[in-house]
Amino acid sequence: MRTSVVGSLKVLAVIFQAVIHVGDTRYIQAKTNAFALQRQIADFEKDEFPLEQFPMFRRPIPRLSPAENVRMVKRDTVPFITVGAVKINAASTSAVVQIGSNVCIDLESRIKHIRQFTPPAGGAAAGAVGAGGMAPVPLAAPGAGR
Repeated sequence: MRTSVVGSLKVLAVIFQAVIHVGDTRYIQAKTNAFALQRQIADFEKDEFPLEQFPMFRRPIPRLSPAENVRMVKRDTVPFITVGAVKINAASTSAVVQIGSNVCIDLESRIKHIRQFTPPAGGAAAGAVGAGGMAPVPLAAPGAGR
């Protein structure tokens, strides 16, 4: 392993299972399940859309088969990983920013976005773009057709 040297690191925002790591690690795991509901009129009820009703949150993630044994010869002629300046605006939703080495990393992010808007008055055609440039999306009853 080598030593990580960072001149400066400026991070503005880190949210939702994101990781900023300077140095070496053996294993990083981050998992996020998120539901984003945007409505023209903010009217929300507790547990209105439980994640379990959406198959995308239940499906197993496909995994790669273990790699064959590979013989590798590695020569680190410089004992440092040197970085001058790093500026990160944001890291979010199971993202990893690492300066250093890592043996294994396992990241998963599943996000369901639903936008509910009504068409503009005047009988606009179904699918027309509504408020904020968003198309209206009808939402089926829980469990129907998902």
